[in-house]
Amino acid sequence: MKCCNIFELGNIKKLYMFKKITKIMKIFKGDKYRSNFIQNLAFGSYNKNIKNAKSKNSWICSNNETVESYDNDELCGFIFTLNGFENLFRLMKEIYQKDGWTLNKKDLPILFIAGSNETVIIDEEKWNESQEFLKKIGYSNVTGKLYKNLRDGILNEKINNKFMKILLILYKKEENVSKKLTYSEKWQILLIMSNGEEI
Repeated sequence: MKCCNIFELGNIKKLYMFKKITKIMKIFKGDKYRSNFIQNLAFGSYNKNIKNAKSKNSWICSNNETVESYDNDELCGFIFTLNGFENLFRLMKEIYQKDGWTLNKKDLPILFIAGSNETVIIDEEKWNESQEFLKKIGYSNVTGKLYKNLRDGILNEKINNKFMKILLILYKKEENVSKKLTYSEKWQILLIMSNGEEI
């Protein structure tokens, strides 16, 4: 079976299929089994656009030192259990469905920051579609900033200190709005700001 990017907006059918396959495997292997087959279905295509990738995890960051450290850390790069994958597929399927959202603050500032070479965003068009999705379900203050030549782990890129300063500036810029937000809503903003590049 061909591997693909499961996190692509609109991949609902594939997510449903992967979830079904995982559930069937659980019957025979159990919840805690770690499947290389499912791992490859989910993440096997992530290096396809990286020339001369030195690691199967090169997609996480353009900083080779970070990738090497990740590869050598026993707490990183582990394979999810079948139960973990089943829940991941379910969550990814639910997040892009219009039903079930509760909009307590339609003007909540949501900032999408991503690297142009991220695997999860697929491409700029799909990245823009993700923002449009939130606007369609009712959020009115959705903006985005795409940074050139960065990958998924922006906070691990060589410019991470610069990027953290950018986040702080952007957060302070929304200070008047953020005073009206709860603690968890402030964290929601920061968590959404999880990927980027240089100014």
